[in-house]
Amino acid sequence: MLHFMLTHARFVLFVYCLHLFAYLLFMQGLFPSTNKIQTIANQSCWGIMCLVDDSSTPPPLFERLILVVIDALREDYVFNSSISHLKYVHHLLKQKQHAIGFKIKTQTPTVTLPRLKALISGTIPGFWDILYNYNSTAIDTDNFLLQYRRKYPEKKIVFYGDDTWLKLFPNMFDRQEGTTSFFVSDFREVDENVTRHLEFEFENNRNDWSILILHYLGLDHIGHFAGSKNSYIDEKLIEMDHTLSYIYQKLKETDLLLLTGDHGMADQGGHGGASYEESHVPAVFISPQFDRYEKLLLQDESKIWLQIDLTPTLCSLFHLPVPSNNLGILIKPLIDIFFNQNMKTCLINDNQRQLSLIINKYSDDVQQDNIQALSAYDLLKKIRDKAIQTSSQQTIQQLLLGMALFWCSTIALIIIHFIEIKDFSILIHSLSIYIGSCLFIFYLLLLSDKSISSIVIHSSSFIGLYLCFEFIRNSIIVIKTLRINNRQMKNTNKTHSKLRMLSSYWLFYYPSLHLLSLLSSSFIEEEHQLWYLFIQTFLILALRDICVQLSSNKRNIILMLITITFIFRLLRSWNQTGNKWLTQPDIGDYLNRFVFIQIFNSL
Repeated sequence: MLHFMLTHARFVLFVYCLHLFAYLLFMQGLFPSTNKIQTIANQSCWGIMCLVDDSSTPPPLFERLILVVIDALREDYVFNSSISHLKYVHHLLKQKQHAIGFKIKTQTPTVTLPRLKALISGTIPGFWDILYNYNSTAIDTDNFLLQYRRKYPEKKIVFYGDDTWLKLFPNMFDRQEGTTSFFVSDFREVDENVTRHLEFEFENNRNDWSILILHYLGLDHIGHFAGSKNSYIDEKLIEMDHTLSYIYQKLKETDLLLLTGDHGMADQGGHGGASYEESHVPAVFISPQFDRYEKLLLQDESKIWLQIDLTPTLCSLFHLPVPSNNLGILIKPLIDIFFNQNMKTCLINDNQRQLSLIINKYSDDVQQDNIQALSAYDLLKKIRDKAIQTSSQQTIQQLLLGMALFWCSTIALIIIHFIEIKDFSILIHSLSIYIGSCLFIFYLLLLSDKSISSIVIHSSSFIGLYLCFEFIRNSIIVIKTLRINNRQMKNTNKTHSKLRMLSSYWLFYYPSLHLLSLLSSSFIEEEHQLWYLFIQTFLILALRDICVQLSSNKRNIILMLITITFIFRLLRSWNQTGNKWLTQPDIGDYLNRFVFIQIFNSL
């Protein structure tokens, strides 16, 4: 007997471990790690300029870069004249003499750390980077700042603003001062600590730096605190406009000012999702020397570019090699303005070469597409799309295998339960659905393998349909059996009381339901609603189970469950979350009103 109990306990422990392993495998397939090239790029058009032009290599178009990142700067805060309070910037854009603007799309997740990585290295970080957003680690791959430091070691790089930069690029800056993003209620001082350094950097014709990076956090803090449309936002944009006006007045002829945002801001004030407001930001290039170029007046500013496209574009303007992991392409309107035809051809070809190294074996297909492409730049966009697709691709095999193990381990727990209560009728049907599920998911795994999927589809389609039918049939049998059993439970004695515990069934079946919900992006965005449903349903079923077995000593438990259910509902309405109901008033909003604050202060 003791040996049987030990064996049973070990088997249950094994099933639980399998359950956890399936979950981790599924997460690894859903959020894969990004493949990286560890080498540093050292090839560019500037090293082979003599091959495309008889003259010597010209100096870079710009000698200094001022990069201004305004956290959570939405695209409409700049380009929508009806709501924009960046009046000076909008005036420069309207003149089309000293500024050119582009709409930039960022990839999800729209939080600071992965967006800064995309901006500087041209890569697309994955969702795992959310976990490191508040524990930023140094970038260990090729990037724009590293390339600049390698080519111009004597020049200085200066930074003021969000201290995430200092964690990503340690020992990169010659002068620096970071500001923390944790004090969300700080709207003014967090930006004044950045602006106060401008006079030191621009007055007295200071020429000891070549790159100045400013990252302002105040706008993002206001969004989290009060939403995207309020008087605080207007005041902050006016403040930023004055700052940008001051910087522009101090620019030299060979200076380039780039204004952009790391991510946007949802109407509710948060960010992290994929809505248009969260994922679209402006990129405004400003320089006094732009008035030399008549092509500036002909540029189409309605086209949307990717945030990763800023990396190779900046590298071309400052004569740097494109970082080896870059997934972006050159922003063609800027290239058309500043470079002649020979140099444009060289830059596009170099960008193609760099992207082709990422996609490896795709090179043969690229050569075939080159014949059909309308232009070299069209080919470049095709290569970019393929590189993005292959750089961080979800693993279908891992997803399916994780779902299979998760489902099978759940069924195994149910089978163990029925073995304990010696209900062999349900046990037989459970084994039937268990075997059918394994066969069906094995068939899906075969289909996910590209090397044999065509063979499986053509020769085993009938088997696949049969397995689907068996899966559905066995599911119906189990459901019917459970319903019959529920009717019989009323006539059974207390030795079968375990069958009456509907809350146990809910605990068994909910993980599978939750797993299926991950197939819908809407359910993912509002996942907390599913957890609300799980907890409330479990409490109600637990209350029902206790009522079935009601005795005098259970009344206190019933009262406790009712109280917990009421408190849970109260907490749910205390502060609305998610995207759909975030704008609805909640209890926390009422308590923050002036009247209640006065009452609380008087107490």
